Amino acid sequence: MPPESVGRAPRLRLALLPDAPLVMAGTADMLSRVAPEIEVICLADTSQDPGRVDFIVYDPQRHDMEELAHLTRSSPDALKVAFSWSTRPDLVDDAYRQGAAGFLSKELGADEVVTAMRALRAGHHVRFLVQPYAPVPQSSTSGRPNGLTQRELEVLELVTVGCSNDEIAKRLFLSINSVKSYIRTGYRKIGATRRTQAVLWGVEHGLATFDGQVSAGEAEQPLLSSPRT
Repeated sequence: MPPESVGRAPRLRLALLPDAPLVMAGTADMLSRVAPEIEVICLADTSQDPGRVDFIVYDPQRHDMEELAHLTRSSPDALKVAFSWSTRPDLVDDAYRQGAAGFLSKELGADEVVTAMRALRAGHHVRFLVQPYAPVPQSSTSGRPNGLTQRELEVLELVTVGCSNDEIAKRLFLSINSVKSYIRTGYRKIGATRRTQAVLWGVEHGLATFDGQVSAGEAEQPLLSSPRT
């Protein structure tokens, strides 16, 4: 029988590349509180070997791809996740071109970061912040879950891929009050009280799969913004 400690071992390991001490300590602390299944390894320098990891989190303004090379060799399946205060479109575009699976703002809260990590790990390339241009998933015409109306489902799809209320209104040709009304009724039907809960529900129900694969054009899809209703 395996030791009891094996059953309690974290299921996911995250290598956090060197950053400001407060950023590293704060990130490790918030993730340990919100997602105990994620073990954060804070690297003292980029040459340190953390062993096999599931995520490589780096700041594209501090680190280049060469500094990640030895980590990707030892963990070829690890997801590279950019983590930066700056969300300039050119910085985001460069990160995706260089193989980042996601780009997270350091202004995001703990639950938002964890939502992103879980979604990325599940294969959904949900993206936080930036890039207002992009096609959004088409709404399905049948099999709507939780008794959602077609319009509620369309609104939740756009919430899942990161559109703000104003963007949803423009895309669906609705008033902002109508958007808020659909969000309220949709949230009630899926049991969500916050935008991050709605995003996670949408990811779990396939509203952000983009046909189940990541294409070259998908690097231009919108990122998830901070949760607001």
